Amino acid sequence: MAPLVLCVLVVLAVAAESVPPIEEINKLTFEERLTEALNYISSNATLKAAYEEHLKAYETDPLLHASADEPFPCDLKKSSAKPTSVHKLQPGDIDVVAAMGDSITGGNGIQAKTAIGVLTQWRGDSWSIGGDKTWVQRKTIPNFLRTVNPNLRGFSIGTGDKMNPNAHLNVAKAGATADNIPIQARMLVDRMKVEKGVDFENDWKVITLFIGGNDICACDLSAHNPDSYKAKIMEGLDILHAEVPRAFINLVEVLDVSILADLNGGLVCAALHIYECPCGAFPITDARRKNVQIIAKAFQATIAEIVGSGRYETKDDFTVVHQPFFRDTVPPVLANNEYDLSYFSPDCFHFSEKGHAGAAEALWNNMVEPVGMKRTEWRIGEPLECPTEEYPYFATAKNSGGRDGLKGVPNLLGAKSADTKSGLLGAQSVGGQNVGVKGARVGSDAQPIGAGAQPAFHNQQAGSENPSTGLSTTSAIILGCTLTLLVVVALALLARKTIAARAGRSRYERLPESPLIVANSTTPKYC
Repeated sequence: MAPLVLCVLVVLAVAAESVPPIEEINKLTFEERLTEALNYISSNATLKAAYEEHLKAYETDPLLHASADEPFPCDLKKSSAKPTSVHKLQPGDIDVVAAMGDSITGGNGIQAKTAIGVLTQWRGDSWSIGGDKTWVQRKTIPNFLRTVNPNLRGFSIGTGDKMNPNAHLNVAKAGATADNIPIQARMLVDRMKVEKGVDFENDWKVITLFIGGNDICACDLSAHNPDSYKAKIMEGLDILHAEVPRAFINLVEVLDVSILADLNGGLVCAALHIYECPCGAFPITDARRKNVQIIAKAFQATIAEIVGSGRYETKDDFTVVHQPFFRDTVPPVLANNEYDLSYFSPDCFHFSEKGHAGAAEALWNNMVEPVGMKRTEWRIGEPLECPTEEYPYFATAKNSGGRDGLKGVPNLLGAKSADTKSGLLGAQSVGGQNVGVKGARVGSDAQPIGAGAQPAFHNQQAGSENPSTGLSTTSAIILGCTLTLLVVVALALLARKTIAARAGRSRYERLPESPLIVANSTTPKYC
């Protein structure tokens, strides 16, 4: 057994040394990163065998579609006369949809069956801007809106990058950080003015902006920090505010990428995550993971600060609304207490069709929920929230006053509404799976940043998950030895430890074990 373990160590050491440092990875484009990751996998027989086993989970479509003509659950309305105030917008009043962001909004990997398929951008299926098929077959914001306004414009169809004619008003760029938002804003304004069927001056527009994951995954606070993030988002919003009439802007909080540490799902996902988000997937220690969590919380707080400033509430036909549903979101959990990877593409990073459906439903609910009463996590399987006769409008800061909340929505001040099913722990079981957080405290009454808050995600030691059974082919590499189950487990643990150690050589190493955030500061700082 000792010689076998020694062989395993040698193989892993050689493989790990082929991974470039984070500074070199950061220089690559999104496409180059994924290509390098696949080259890394294909160059290692152990990873290649595990990869082939991993892909078997994506051979069939995990999402079972209902009939295409199923009625939408909400009785959506359109104003009798076109409104002049953004605070009087009903769903049927929306004429145009548009989106800005990164590869999530770009639709990378939504229908992918292989990791290389993640390079394809299925923009027609994207959560906030896709318009392929019907609302039942593809749950997206445009498809929801088209049930009341079939003449909606701007949504993406098919596949292609942001320059493809099918992209229409989806200007998201794969691999983009907040630095790219002003460029996207300028492109979007110019494109809206010439988009076929769009009356730029008179049409009401819903524009969704979601960015920040790549800023955190760059692992470089000198270049990507809350201050720079805020400045670039505001620069983009300033362009929209100055030049786009009749606009309702969804500003969506970034997802906490520290959850990737729990999504490594064996050697394959771990190898891919080295190139996609090493500091999120491989924090090395619990303290490092808390660093990433605190950084994510600071980015999320920046969104609230931008909207709360009132900078974009100076005109009656323009508003920016803070949509926080990603704040405490974690992947759904199966009955066996493992994360449900069917919500992700084969790289265990980008969303699959199921993931996009969950994001679309959560965003819709946030758009309907009053400001101050918005849920901060998605709840897979719960019915969509619907506008009511009393409150038929999409919620803004100005039209949310006096509302006591909606059914099932926790109050931001800590008081739960009358029919909150899952409460603030989110431990509801839907469809045979627990959709809450494994042992975590989430929800709207969580402590604010700077007030001694504990990270909202549980800590899990690297290597604690079961390894892929595809590693049995390692016997062909290690001098024909036959691996027993014990050796497979040892291989997985050693591999994760080696990969994590390599991936952890990032600029986050310069951070202290417990980065300090100035209490009660409106702009979090790192000490």
